[in-house]
Amino acid sequence: MLGREKKKRSCGSCSECCTVMAVDMDSKGMVTKPPGVPCEFQKAKGGCGVYGSHPASCKSFRCGWLQGMGKKKDRPDKSGIVMNRSSIDLIDGNELATLIEGRPGALKSRAGKRLMRQNLADGKIVMRMHTTGARDVIVKESVHVDSQFRRDAACSLIPIQFVPSRK
Repeated sequence: MLGREKKKRSCGSCSECCTVMAVDMDSKGMVTKPPGVPCEFQKAKGGCGVYGSHPASCKSFRCGWLQGMGKKKDRPDKSGIVMNRSSIDLIDGNELATLIEGRPGALKSRAGKRLMRQNLADGKIVMRMHTTGARDVIVKESVHVDSQFRRDAACSLIPIQFVPSRK
């Protein structure tokens, strides 16, 4: 497992998701913001200025780090990477780990490379989303990639890179 720690994690002063994630408008007409843009309610030292009445999409989001992905030092405000995970059916039910770059170059850093390797070793498919808007998918050669997923990736101009499986 990818650095699973038993102690419950909390955001603390981290608010990296407030920049990298898109925020939908809620029923009260509150903020809509694109990904990669700091939220107008994001506090300088972390946290939300409208916490408690923040949009539903913010309330429901729990990054992968909060769910136990990575190590303590991989908290998004420290690593510059927001991790997310989801199960997808198009690739034999494998879990998709999304690594979203919060700071330019974070995915190329030691932490970014280590997180990618660890997720691949755990059998996950990794999608990297760069601050430039570029995206790529990294898959172990041993993982069967469904033809529909290949078509969807090609239509979205997302390159799929296959890496050798270590024995």
